[in-house]
Amino acid sequence: MSNHVTGVATQATAEAKPEVKPLVRPTPQPIAQPTKPQAPQQAQPKPAGVPTKYAGLDIGTMNIIASRDVGSKVETKRIRDVFIDLTLDQVKMLNLTGDTSFITKGDICYILGDDAANIANIFGRQLRAPLSKGVISAGELEGMEMLKVMVGEVLGKAPEGGSVVVSSPGDPIDNDFDALYHSFVVKDIVESFGWEVETASESTAMAYSECADTNFTGLCISCGHGMTNVSLIFKTIETLKFSVARGGSWLDEQTAKVMGKTPSQICAIKEKGVNLLKPEGREQQAIAVYYKHLIKYIIHNFIKKFNDISGNIELPENIPCVIAGGTSMAPGFIELMKEAIDKEKGFPFPISEVRHASDPLNSISKGLLVMAQSK
Repeated sequence: MSNHVTGVATQATAEAKPEVKPLVRPTPQPIAQPTKPQAPQQAQPKPAGVPTKYAGLDIGTMNIIASRDVGSKVETKRIRDVFIDLTLDQVKMLNLTGDTSFITKGDICYILGDDAANIANIFGRQLRAPLSKGVISAGELEGMEMLKVMVGEVLGKAPEGGSVVVSSPGDPIDNDFDALYHSFVVKDIVESFGWEVETASESTAMAYSECADTNFTGLCISCGHGMTNVSLIFKTIETLKFSVARGGSWLDEQTAKVMGKTPSQICAIKEKGVNLLKPEGREQQAIAVYYKHLIKYIIHNFIKKFNDISGNIELPENIPCVIAGGTSMAPGFIELMKEAIDKEKGFPFPISEVRHASDPLNSISKGLLVMAQSK
């Protein structure tokens, strides 16, 4: 297999590409639960320009993002977690540049990342992805191989004593699959690059990057492409955690059905920018309808879950609600979330504010990095 993988979105200098070895599909086994998070400790001074041995890795259905401390700042690398297969003749028609990320196997070329999304629209093709609904896709035979390549691009080989905390989705309350096999496969992939690995809920990680001013307490909602993860955190402790199997891909699929388009085409329209408070045209109006339904669905299920265990939770009078994830970045999303909380009957406690994470797309990986530093 020959490969050429470039074009990873990064603020850091690209690392040498890791050797990609064949990945053996593991047999699912019970894995140890991550240790209870502790409040972050003061970071020690770091040599300028040299990454520390700690990392946070957010593996999502749409993006894979790694965060590292480099000097006095946190730097991130991102690659879009999608690919598309083309024949070599199709590749010649596209006249691809040297910045395009791809892998060739025989007479098939696999385009990776953002370029895959753009090319899918040109050919009217459905994107392929290693993950579906937030977990390893059972139907993608080549998905794990592609996932390993992309993880290697953004994370790289571990330094001596390298430790990383990797995002893990919760078992959804509205679907019968579990995340055990997903967690095992992801752990195996990351360990193959020499890292010591622990996992943590992506919405819990948000408290570490966004809630220091409230003593690491908050209602944290991660609105991803495959799933939505929700955690209620009190002083770094998970008091409630769950997920729903609806996110950006669900929005794309539902809108595509009523508009007679492919989910990839709807995703492209969505990512060009849709003001959810002032949608323009039929496609944008349909997207806004499903956004509103998704938000109500999240809030309704949170109230239901909270009421099931409310007798065991003691909270301060007011806590913030913090929102992150690519699906939340549409203009008007935060306003619709505020409206849904205000209007939903029986919301169990006062919310001091509803706000976006300071860095909605990278917030989870940055929180995972803080968790790695605090172990």
